[in-house]
Amino acid sequence: MLSEGAMLIVTPVIAFVVAVGLAFWMGRRQSRLGLWVLAVVWLVFTLAMIFGVNTINGWDRVLYMLGLIIVSCPAGLGALIGASLGWRRKEKTSHV
Repeated sequence: MLSEGAMLIVTPVIAFVVAVGLAFWMGRRQSRLGLWVLAVVWLVFTLAMIFGVNTINGWDRVLYMLGLIIVSCPAGLGALIGASLGWRRKEKTSHV
């Protein structure tokens, strides 16, 4: 079992890698619907975390802040990078 410190490192890395992989795959296929679904899922999760931060008082809001920082930020950044790279790679290979 991983310690708490290791989980703070492993969780964002996993979120980033999964988001890059999914978005790259969808970008490579130039699946606009898939990328929109991925964006909507990310947006709903982010808005739920922001809503939780704003409505809950005390130390419980720290969990929502960690959700934003540890999961949402790396996943959003990874999805942007993966989709951009996949879409560009597909365009580059289709013009050859």
